[in-house]
Amino acid sequence: MVVKRPKTGSLLPTPSAKHANRARRGRPTKRRASVSSKPTTSSDSVAAVTRDSARAPSPATLTKQQVARRLRAHAAAGQVVTAKWLQEHDPITYRGAHAHFGGIASARTHAGVAPPSSAFWSQERVINELRRIQRRERVRITSHALSAAGYQGLLSAIYVIIGSVPRARRLAGIPDPGYHPPDTIHRWDEDSVISEIRARYRRKQSLASAKVPLTLREAAGRYCGGWRAAIEMAGFDYESIRLHRRAWTREELIALVRDTVKSREGRTDALSLSKLVESSHRAIRRLFGGLRGALLAAGIDPAIGRKRASSEWSSNAALVAALRAYVARNPPPTSGQLFKSRLGRQAVFRFGSREAVIRNIGVSRWSPRRTRPVPSADEVVRWLQERHRSGHHMSCDATKREEPRLVYACFRRFGAWRAAMHAAGLGELIGGRAAMKAAGLGALVRRQRPTK
Repeated sequence: MVVKRPKTGSLLPTPSAKHANRARRGRPTKRRASVSSKPTTSSDSVAAVTRDSARAPSPATLTKQQVARRLRAHAAAGQVVTAKWLQEHDPITYRGAHAHFGGIASARTHAGVAPPSSAFWSQERVINELRRIQRRERVRITSHALSAAGYQGLLSAIYVIIGSVPRARRLAGIPDPGYHPPDTIHRWDEDSVISEIRARYRRKQSLASAKVPLTLREAAGRYCGGWRAAIEMAGFDYESIRLHRRAWTREELIALVRDTVKSREGRTDALSLSKLVESSHRAIRRLFGGLRGALLAAGIDPAIGRKRASSEWSSNAALVAALRAYVARNPPPTSGQLFKSRLGRQAVFRFGSREAVIRNIGVSRWSPRRTRPVPSADEVVRWLQERHRSGHHMSCDATKREEPRLVYACFRRFGAWRAAMHAAGLGELIGGRAAMKAAGLGALVRRQRPTK
């Protein structure tokens, strides 16, 4: 028989600790009439945190220090503080962490309860942690139970270092927990399938076949003849809930082209016809060979599709005035922003080239925002040497995270990170930790040799 145990929770400061804090601050302590000798369980601590949290009407009632203290209390109780666990057991602290720190990760780092990184774990530590969890008898040593209990870091370390949870159990000497039957077994029939579909619709959940549980989809196929039939039996339109549209027909494409041409008439800001029917390009090519064939099938002159919409800048003077107003903004646009806009494309079409557009704007008025030039080879070498003297890690990945412009300049000037490092006289640092360790070992050996 499987005995359900309460979930682990956080422990609040004991009354004696509260009295000590009051006495330290010079406040009178309030003594209770009697203190129960009953040991505090984890469920009682979770309830205490919940009752204390319920008195706080908003995250603003918790200061940053209070949020950090609550996180430390949860961690001291042996709980891995995850966002999911806080949402379920301590929502006020969860909202306070987001309000003051911007997220759970930053709050855990500030409180000093962040989960250990992958470099922390070793095979011995993984085995000891599994044995500790087994002695406490709170979590079954399975991948699903460890993940649900918040031991994602331990589970990742198991897969990376050991390979699998069963092998980790064997190394730790933990017996196989065996099959754990579910609390309830859902018995499906036609009515229950339709009821579950309607319940998902009320909960505003997706009814697409790829987004529903596998058991529901298989039950629909068994009792209703398929997912489409189950959706229609529940009173919904299958075409409106599917993620991918069914294949276009010739009649639908002809109607689409006619409606698009009609909606484009008389509009000066309308996009090109090919842009408006871009979502159905593949079907148009498959059935008509291209947009021209679709226009001919719809009885429309193909020249209409090539006609440009009339420009809102009727004269060159109006166009130049609009260009000068556009480049006078603060901050000024870059060349790419100008010539990718509709105004810039129209100016290039009207004046013939980008240089002609700049001449019409006026060189004195043309002041685009420019990017910083790529450093020269000598500047890259000095930059690398300065980074090495500062004690930073000299791998390409670490430098790319901290100074991406330096890595970009190395590839632009030298073609590769290795060539740039050799040019800076730092070639012995290439090769990762093993090469660095060997280089350091060689330096120690040379230092220990007796001088002649």
